[in-house]
Amino acid sequence: MYCNAECFRLYHLPFKDEPSLSCLESRRRDGRRNTYIQIVDLTISSPPQAVCAEIRLDDGLIGSLCTHRASMNADKWAQWQNAIACFNAANTDEQESMPQVEWVLLCGAFQSLLGAKSDALQVATNFV
Repeated sequence: MYCNAECFRLYHLPFKDEPSLSCLESRRRDGRRNTYIQIVDLTISSPPQAVCAEIRLDDGLIGSLCTHRASMNADKWAQWQNAIACFNAANTDEQESMPQVEWVLLCGAFQSLLGAKSDALQVATNFV
């Protein structure tokens, strides 16, 4: 079963205070912008790479991560959480995502988990 980070992305949130409206939030470098649209006028589609026949979470992996998290202090878990976020960002089939960016994110995830500097020798040494 194949899926990627796009399969788990949330594409639409209704505006909670007014059920007939939807709030589309745009993230921008200079802040966020909210656009309110009547739900009847709104069409949102997911990109083709987000279509998965079946999505199942790996129960063993989730259980292991939960157990591991319970055994860690907050700082150590933040390191793992960062690594997981980088790995998920690298695991995308998004058209606009450059392979070089995916590679840097994937390497960054392992560096974070290993507590290694960006020095290739240190990463390789810590990986073994």
